[in-house]
Amino acid sequence: MMAKEKRHKMNSTPRIAILGGGLAGLTAAYELAKRKINFTLYEKEAVFGGKAVSFFTKEGFPGEHGLRIFPSQYKNMFRIMREMGVLDNLQGQTVFRFFQDHSPIEFPTSFGIINLLKLYLAKAKLSKIVPKHEMDYFFKQINRIGSMSQAERLNLDQLSWWDYMDTDHKSEAFKKYLIKASRILNAMDPITGSALTVGVQIYQVMKSIKTPFSMGYCNMLNAPTSISLLEPLISRIRDFSSDSLQANKEVSEIKVNQTDAGSKISEIQFADGSHIQVDQVIFALPLEVIAKKFPTIPYIQELTQSLGLFSGVQLFLKGDDYQFPLGISVLYDSPWDLSLIFQNPNLWTAYKLPAPLSAVISVGMVTWDKPGLITKKPILECSKEEIKMELIAQINLHKGLRLPETSVHDYLVDPTLEFSPDGKRVVYSNNRLFIPTTDSYRKRPKTIDPHMPINAFLAGDFTRTAYNVTSMEGAVESGLLAVNAVLEAIQSSQAKCPIYELG
Repeated sequence: MMAKEKRHKMNSTPRIAILGGGLAGLTAAYELAKRKINFTLYEKEAVFGGKAVSFFTKEGFPGEHGLRIFPSQYKNMFRIMREMGVLDNLQGQTVFRFFQDHSPIEFPTSFGIINLLKLYLAKAKLSKIVPKHEMDYFFKQINRIGSMSQAERLNLDQLSWWDYMDTDHKSEAFKKYLIKASRILNAMDPITGSALTVGVQIYQVMKSIKTPFSMGYCNMLNAPTSISLLEPLISRIRDFSSDSLQANKEVSEIKVNQTDAGSKISEIQFADGSHIQVDQVIFALPLEVIAKKFPTIPYIQELTQSLGLFSGVQLFLKGDDYQFPLGISVLYDSPWDLSLIFQNPNLWTAYKLPAPLSAVISVGMVTWDKPGLITKKPILECSKEEIKMELIAQINLHKGLRLPETSVHDYLVDPTLEFSPDGKRVVYSNNRLFIPTTDSYRKRPKTIDPHMPINAFLAGDFTRTAYNVTSMEGAVESGLLAVNAVLEAIQSSQAKCPIYELG
């Protein structure tokens, strides 16, 4: 680990540039800084963190772009958080609940005799709705994934989650209660979503419940992400060099020279007129940016067609005239497939909500093309006020949830969503997420892609990683892979980053 009291003199070579200051780029910067290897990270925006960054209203009310859940399989992220001393910022939630027909079914989130009993009761409740032989088949198929070799698992990418579970020949209850679980995984459609992606993740969830000393699959931060995770990470990187992170640096041109070994990036120019000479470059940029800068990468244009909306809404509550349980609630039966996290002082123990707030509900909106309850319009055709009205109406249909409109002090639609001049509909989002589909694993570019310059390496949650879900863990793993590629390219004697793969 880096000593906070020391700043290390930057060497003249090698010249390593990291383009993009999201979680993938920051991970790469952290690992290079630990090894005292010269680098500079350049970020287009004024802040670092990308899709993981928190945002705040003028009144200081906190918001997130998405639901911040840290399941037990986030091994690489947990290792870095442990090194930084912030792993204790995670709080395990004891219950995960999903609603069907407006009633909750609650599942435990970690190991324990009582939790195993709760799991048994949850399965018993489901078995009264879903035919027993179909329930048995579902869990048999999940357990089968656990016994597969890595090669066998990769073959699952050719199958959809729908087909792997033979869903066409199952009851409506099976489809409704079990197969729609894929919607939790970054809005993955069960018909087009990969059986590799969905099946392995659900297996990991079941495994964490039954594994002693597992962190559990429903951990949450005790403060907004920027405060409890990003700021400590950025601070640790800057301990290495105060100017190693540079914001407001948008890439305008990449100069490539031809050498005997192949094409090689020699210079990067920025929109502000500055330029740098480089020896190695880590591209930790969004998928759509990579597709424009390197259109010859196989499948890269096709992958951009799998970009989905990644935005949510924060409902800022006052008083106590509402009813909401801590943890995560998934409303499968709501028109917009809402996922909710209730955050109050019992969860945000390291952050004081500004007055007059008593809690925040973070809402993830999964289905954007179905009409709402009261507006009869999909999200994309709603104004901000209509979105808020719809969310309250859809939440209040559910047993155990009560949200009077008078309890909503204020609300904030993700600022990355842009609305028409008259404010009546969504016209654009600059915060989109790669949603894996069937056969997308082999199409995702590797860290070292032969169609890129020989001194360029890819990082980002759309690249090919063992953690085949677009997520913070996937971004972290991609950053580690990029650093290992750079270490090899510069023939460094430093140890490579350890990388944990799913078991």
